[in-house]
Amino acid sequence: MILKPSACRAFEARKPGRRLSTKRVKASDRASSLPHEHGAFSPDGIFRITQRVCDFQLDQFGVVNNSVYCNYLEHCRSEAFHALGFNVHETARQGKALALSQLNMAYKLPLRSRDTFEVRMWVERVTGARIALGQDIFLQATGEQVLTAEAVIVWLDNRYKPVRLPPEERAAFQKLYEQRIQSLART
Repeated sequence: MILKPSACRAFEARKPGRRLSTKRVKASDRASSLPHEHGAFSPDGIFRITQRVCDFQLDQFGVVNNSVYCNYLEHCRSEAFHALGFNVHETARQGKALALSQLNMAYKLPLRSRDTFEVRMWVERVTGARIALGQDIFLQATGEQVLTAEAVIVWLDNRYKPVRLPPEERAAFQKLYEQRIQSLART
């Protein structure tokens, strides 16, 4: 087993010779379980990833700087998109881009050095041109809510003008939205 450093995380283990699958999967079937260190979608359509606070992310008061929470949320969205099989770099090479058009956050509780926390993401709404994602952060030790957020994602063309969501991507996010709604109806 090889240990490789990971940004601001304890070393993560990787087995030698292990390759990522190159098998093509339909976007609507991409919600899958990955190791929790990389995040995973649960049957209720929520993506979860565990992270840890690093000392360089703290401000002079010993708590995580407000701007860092944007990075935590972005990392969660990025890993969720990766888990769905979306390659942001390939999308850019095709002359398109994904963009965050809005991010609204409500802070509830500060994170401190070495705190371990869970970032969650789910689909709130899917329209022809936008995806609204709900996100929150919970302190792992106590289960207390640290932050709630809503992020709105749009697809852009090569002139950075908003365009309709590609059908395959829209179907994948619609499926996650429906999983979430069905889960809420059961509770």
